[in-house]
Amino acid sequence: MKKAFLFAIIICLSVVCFTQTSSWQEFTDFHSTVSKVLHPVMMGNIQPVKDSSGVLLAKAKTWQSSAVPKDVKADVFKTSVAELVKQCTALDEAVKTKQPDTTLRSMAMKVHNTFHAVLNACNIKD
Repeated sequence: MKKAFLFAIIICLSVVCFTQTSSWQEFTDFHSTVSKVLHPVMMGNIQPVKDSSGVLLAKAKTWQSSAVPKDVKADVFKTSVAELVKQCTALDEAVKTKQPDTTLRSMAMKVHNTFHAVLNACNIKD
C-alpha cells in the first residue's frame, strides 16, 4: 500500500512538472525517461534500468547541451547537470558490465536524487 501511494505521488508530481516545463523539450524528454527508467526502481523493478540505461544517458547528454531557458539559472544548470551526466554514464557502464542488482539500484537512486537536486538548484519548477 505504501509503495502504491508513493508511486501515485510520483506520477502526480511528474504531471505537474511536465506541464510547467513543457516548452523545454530536452528537459521534458529527460524527465519522461526518468519516469520510465528510474521510478520503477522505487517499486523494486530494476529491469527498466538494465534495458534503458543507454537511453537515459543519451537523453541526459541532450538535455545538457540544450539551450537553457532564461528563467533557469544557466551557470548552476551547467555545473549540476554535468554531475548528472557523469552519474548516468557510470550507471550505463555498470549495466554494461553486469554489476549486481543492488549496485544498479543504488546507482539508479543516486541518479534520481541528483536529477531532483538539479531541479532545485536551477529553480526548475516541478
